[in-house]
Amino acid sequence: MFTTRRTLGLTIALLALAAAPGDGASQDRVAVLEAPNAAVTLAEALEARAWALTQGRPRWKRAADLYRRAARLRGPGQFRAAEILHLAGSLYFYGDRAKTALRTHREAGEAFLALGDVPGAARAFLDGAWVAAEAGRTLEGRGLLERARLLTRSPHLEAEERDALVRRLDVESGDRR
Repeated sequence: MFTTRRTLGLTIALLALAAAPGDGASQDRVAVLEAPNAAVTLAEALEARAWALTQGRPRWKRAADLYRRAARLRGPGQFRAAEILHLAGSLYFYGDRAKTALRTHREAGEAFLALGDVPGAARAFLDGAWVAAEAGRTLEGRGLLERARLLTRSPHLEAEERDALVRRLDVESGDRR
C-alpha cells in the first residue's frame, strides 16, 4: 500500500508539474527530487516478499535472507535497516541458524548504536545474548549481556525504557547462573 500511495503521489505531482506554467528545466528538477530512490523501492519489495514468506507455512531462513538484503539496500544510517536486521536475526533463529542469528543481532545492535538508538541497541544485544545461550555460546552471550548492561546507564534512556531493560537483563542473567 505504501508503494501504491507513493506511485500515486508521484504521478499526481508529475501531472501537476506538466500542467504548470514555466520553463521545462525547473519542472525537471522538481520531478527528479520527487522520484523515489530505486534502492529503497527494491528494499520495500524485498521486505514485502520476506513478510509473505513468514505467513502460512513459514520459510524463516529465506525470509531472513531477504530482510538482510533489504537492510543492505537501505544502507547504514537508516533506522528501517536496523529494524529489519533485528527482525532477520530472530527469523534466522527460528530457521535453526543460531550462528547467523547471533551475528545478525549483533549487527543490528551496532546499527542501532550508530543511529543513537540506545534502547534498540540494548534490545538487539539482549536478543543476541538469548540466542547465544540457546546455542550454548555462553562467552558470546555474556559479552552481549554486558554491552546491554552498559547501555542501561545511558542518559539517553527514559526511566521506563531503563526499567524494562533492567528487568529483562535480570531475567537473562538469571538464566545463566
